[in-house]
Amino acid sequence: PYTWSVIEFSPSTDHGAAGRNFADGGGWGRCELMCPEAEAHERLHIAPNVNPHEQPVDGTAVHPESFLVTMFHRNDAARVWQPSDIRNISALASSVEHMVTVVLDRPKDLNFIHRASFIRDRLRQVRQELTMQMGSFSLEAKQCAVDLMEVCTRFHIMAGHRCCHLGTRNFAMNDVRFDEKMNRDMFTQGLSGVMSLYDDLREHGITCDNEAEFRAYFIVSSADPEVVSGKLRQLPAAVRTAPQIQAALRVLASVQNNDPTSFFRELRRADYLTACLMHPHLDRVRERALQAPHPPARPPARPARP
Repeated sequence: PYTWSVIEFSPSTDHGAAGRNFADGGGWGRCELMCPEAEAHERLHIAPNVNPHEQPVDGTAVHPESFLVTMFHRNDAARVWQPSDIRNISALASSVEHMVTVVLDRPKDLNFIHRASFIRDRLRQVRQELTMQMGSFSLEAKQCAVDLMEVCTRFHIMAGHRCCHLGTRNFAMNDVRFDEKMNRDMFTQGLSGVMSLYDDLREHGITCDNEAEFRAYFIVSSADPEVVSGKLRQLPAAVRTAPQIQAALRVLASVQNNDPTSFFRELRRADYLTACLMHPHLDRVRERALQAPHPPARPPARPARP
């Protein structure tokens, strides 16, 4: 379990929508549950809308509202967010912990794509509430936010690989069961958000343990040397020289240089999530390997005469 969920943060100062960015607490949200009471009441009693993954596996629940997790709500101009609608950092941490330790670990006979779709929707709302409150978070709360954003990003890497066979590669557009583009966009947004937090915290003298891991994910997923080079120049030497970064640069070089031997060597060495990000490059690497000129086959050498 993520210990952030049991740490108590003081509420951030809230003087209304125009007076919340004081960076002094755990957010201006005042909801301490995984789902605000108003939304829980509506989804249980007014317009029933309870996902199967918000119910106990055995079908019994003394307090069904305790299993609800806030759905994704679009942040359009017409919507006015009240503090009671927004979870504070501790409640957001509890929600993420529930997603990855309870929902994701449900019996394997339940279809994974259904679990992934549910978790994706709920984590999307988590990221939105983190972004909305970022200016009100203290440095300690921002470190918690880093952890939550990292979990969200890892989930999208894993889900993208596990569900890729349900996308446009194998199904007609009308029959697709997994939206690869949406998952990719959410991965990109999560990765961008967590890298921004790394930069922000570094300005306050705080380094994050997993920065090299996620910078490496950026390198492998972008595969754009110019973009990568610009980002790397801005990083401290300790991050640039980390083993994860060096391995990611070798992957990038193998893709750009049409070197399938090096690519597959790095793939065999890669950890699971890095291998998931390398998977989309496979078609390109294989295609270029087949297009590469090969030396003509030579007849076997005749044995020398005595």
